[in-house]
Amino acid sequence: MMRIMIDLEALHYASRDGRVQDRIKAILLRSEGWSTAMIAQAFTTS
Repeated sequence: MMRIMIDLEALHYASRDGRVQDRIKAILLRSEGWSTAMIAQAFTTS
């Protein structure tokens, strides 16, 4: 699982597509225990 997280982080930084970055960010936040409501709020305020 940790290897997948590291790969996602690397892909997030390497991607130039903001939509892809946001999707990866959402996956990473969810894996850290954020609720979907918290993630949605983070994306609407940033």
